[in-house]
Amino acid sequence: MKYRCACIAVMCGLSVYDWFTHSMYEPITTDRWNVSGTNLVFCILYMTWDTWAMVGGVNRQILYRTELLIHHLVSMGFFSAGLYFVPLIVSRALICESVSLLNYTLRGAHNELILHRYRLATIFLIRFPISIITPIFYYMNGYLLEPTSADTGVSVESLQTALIVSHLFFTIYDIILVRKIVGIMQKRKLV
Repeated sequence: MKYRCACIAVMCGLSVYDWFTHSMYEPITTDRWNVSGTNLVFCILYMTWDTWAMVGGVNRQILYRTELLIHHLVSMGFFSAGLYFVPLIVSRALICESVSLLNYTLRGAHNELILHRYRLATIFLIRFPISIITPIFYYMNGYLLEPTSADTGVSVESLQTALIVSHLFFTIYDIILVRKIVGIMQKRKLV
């Protein structure tokens, strides 16, 4: 668990770096040989390792969750495409993984309520806003995707549609997480 949290801390740290070093109004290029590309490659490797641990690892009975497995597999597909088309946008979105950042630190029954509240706060204050604002922003400012469109031959509209679909998937996953967390809190009378 602590290695997972350490990997997530690295991804979130690199994502924060991207947020602070690149303007939202900076045109999006396909430049992969930078911090954004490194972050995505690291994320794909981490998700591969974590998926293997869930399915075939020693602790698979503890780690296996169907919705997380689906999330990892779909995310690896989206992040691989993101690495090719829009590494900066996808690297910025990795700050959303901070929902799992404190899983190791706040493990145990005595911190369960704090962990659930932290996860809900992260979903509502970071994940939902990024999943909603990012596709709207790039839909309204499609000209920022023109360099990527020119490099890859994919139309700006297709890139915008891909951003909307991928962020919609993550929003649906977050709604499932919220329902699950609130259900656990109600069942254990933590609310």
